[in-house]
Order: sequence, then structure tokens, then C-alpha cells
Amino acid sequence: MNNLFKTLSVIAISTVYFSITGCEEAELPIPLENKPTSQQPSPNLPVPADKVPTFPDSSGVSDPGNPSAPPAADPSGPSIPVVPGLLKKIIWAALDYKEFRYNSRGDLLHYVTQYNSVQGTSIVRRDEYTYTYDGNGNIVSISNKDGIRTEYFYSGDVWSEALSFDKFNRPLRKYKFQFNAKKQLADYAEFNVSLDGAITPRSKTNFSYDGAGNLTHYTYFWYVESSKTFVRSTELQFSNFDSKKYAKNSTTFDYILQPLSFFVNNPGKKETLSSSNPIEYYTYSYDQYSYPTHRTTSYSYDKPLPETKATFEY
Repeated sequence: MNNLFKTLSVIAISTVYFSITGCEEAELPIPLENKPTSQQPSPNLPVPADKVPTFPDSSGVSDPGNPSAPPAADPSGPSIPVVPGLLKKIIWAALDYKEFRYNSRGDLLHYVTQYNSVQGTSIVRRDEYTYTYDGNGNIVSISNKDGIRTEYFYSGDVWSEALSFDKFNRPLRKYKFQFNAKKQLADYAEFNVSLDGAITPRSKTNFSYDGAGNLTHYTYFWYVESSKTFVRSTELQFSNFDSKKYAKNSTTFDYILQPLSFFVNNPGKKETLSSSNPIEYYTYSYDQYSYPTHRTTSYSYDKPLPETKATFEY
């Protein structure tokens, strides 16, 4: 059992560690943020196939039960032109990058993450996500090429819950969100949903921020079924922020959370408090609008590690 806990911890640490630095591990198979501005779902899952919301429908409205609702944004609409800080691509290597496409309003429409999964070959792991919105720019759903979709539900103008479904319309995951008074994500919980509708905890994550609005602590807990408790798996601390601007969408903790912002400024240091992973130090080059164009990552460890470099395109 101790070996199992260690294995789960290593997996969780690796996922977050590589997501932030850019050399990503495989992301969870279901994450995708889609949230319709509709009544929250009944807890009696699974949701019958004929009752599952699939907004927007063919009529183009964001809620079929409310025809007066504003039409959903057209995901096939033209991409926004070059805009300061609106990130279009982060490149670490020819096969390692993230790519973003937006609509004319600046909403994220398409997100691609790719990395060289077998070093020394041209084999890559590539994931693609498509985002839809209502007429007010609120995210409705996320879907991927495997037919998995996530639908979002709101409390006021912030997310309250999300549900993920497989290509057969069966519920897979449930998510709960809590935001602070500044509308920053404070707590994020993930649950498994079985075919008979049973809901069990899977993980939870806590987020803390400084007075400027920058994320300073990220703490991820894994749920242990045998003891019915949460065990800390990954804890990250960010510090040494610059006074420049942070590029939109450049942080990935989970594709479900991709549309959210976690930083105002650029961190200069990242520590993994839950393990002996190397400390990361970041230095940047900026454009005339104070957004980063290049980032160099160096490491403090008990043995030399090569620097890594990232290029930002807008």
C-alpha cells in the first residue's frame, strides 16, 4: 500500500511539474471546460441521455429552454488579430509546444498541447480541445477529439460546477469550484462518477494568492479510498515576481482550468515543497508592451541540469 501511495504522488507531481515548465505529461483524459449558463444539474447521476444539455443547439441559442438567450459565439469565427499579451504559441522545441486560437472577442476557441513523448524519435503526444461560449462570453463547454466533453454551470458570473461526459453521453467526472471575493479560484475538487450514478472524491486543489493577484501556493491532494482521507501529493510555491505582464493562457494546471488566469506578473522562482525536485529560476525578455517573448529556466539541484528556453508568440 505504501508503494501505491508513492506511485500516485510521483504521478501527480510529474503532471503539475511538467505542465508548468512546458514538457507536459499526459493530461487527465477528461478535462475540458464547458459550462452552460443554465440551472445546475441534479445530483442524481447519471443524467439520462435525453436530458443532458448539449448547448448550443442547432438554433444557435445558448439555452434551448430559453430561446431569448443570446446566441452562442461561433467557434469557427475568425481569429483575433495580433493583440498584446494574447498568446498564440509557446515553443520549447520543434515538437514541443502549445498553441492557442481565439475568436474576435479574444475568447479561447482552440487549445493544442504537444510534446515529444519518446525522446530521440518524432513520436509525439498531442491533445486538442475546443471551447464554446454563450453570447456573453461565458464558457459553455469543452470537447476533445475523442468525443469527451465538459459542460460548465454557474453561480452568478463564476463557475460552480462542471460535468464531463464520454462520447456515449455517460458521465465521467464532476468538478466543483470555489472562488474568493476577487473571483480568483480558491478551491477545486474533482469527483469520479460511476455508471450507477455514485459519486466519489478523486482529488482537491487549494490556491493562494498575494496582494497583487499572483498565485503563490498550489497544493494538490489525492483522495485515498482505503482511509477516506486526502493526502498531500504536490505543493508548489511561486515567488520573486517581476513588475511586467503575464501572457494570457500560458499556465496549464488542468485543461478544465485553462481559461482562468492565475498570475498578473511573471514568477522568477518556483519551488516544489512536497519533494526534492530542483528549484526553478526564470529570467525573461519582453516586448514593447511588457509581455514576455522569451523565458529561460535554470535549476538549482545537487547535479548540473541544462537550461531550458521557451519562446512566446502573440
